[in-house]
Amino acid sequence: MWTPTTRAQHRRDGLRFASDTTDAEWAVLRPLLPPPSPRGRTPEWPLRDIIDAVFYVLRGGIPWRMLPPCFPPHQTVYGWFARWRDRGVFEVINHHLVMADRERAGREASPSAAVIDSQSVKTTEAGGPRGYDAGKKINGRKRHLLVDTDGRPLVGQVTPASVQDRDGAPPVLKASRASFPFIERVFADAAYAAERV
Repeated sequence: MWTPTTRAQHRRDGLRFASDTTDAEWAVLRPLLPPPSPRGRTPEWPLRDIIDAVFYVLRGGIPWRMLPPCFPPHQTVYGWFARWRDRGVFEVINHHLVMADRERAGREASPSAAVIDSQSVKTTEAGGPRGYDAGKKINGRKRHLLVDTDGRPLVGQVTPASVQDRDGAPPVLKASRASFPFIERVFADAAYAAERV
């Protein structure tokens, strides 16, 4: 619930961009990022600048090449982003943040129930496979997402939009077992009514 106190805590007026991390957010994120490699050159750019640039691109939905000059070069930012993406760093960060927020809300760190659903979104041919979702009449991709009962994202996967919900659910449910082994019940709509699910 928004109160004057919470609004003041989340105000982003003093930041360069609204997507930049606050000092409090950086204090939470910094320990979750892997340290730079001890081999090779020392990094030229602070990790906080790299994270702020990644958030700027993701929040604004812009191409990497359109990063403003106040950020590190786009090649550097994308290199860090790709390395973290490939090593599963963002999944680890999400896992820790979900558990911390659940504990802050007075709940058990690991959920025992979850909700699964999907969303079809339009895309262009570039950037990966896509398909046609006849039910939604959308040519693009489908996001399959497993969230806890308060809406915190637990596991997500992207498939072509032509993949039915009942076929996209098993990989998401299997992927959730490693990070959230205590989930006993998953709520879903009728689109998931299949023996495999």
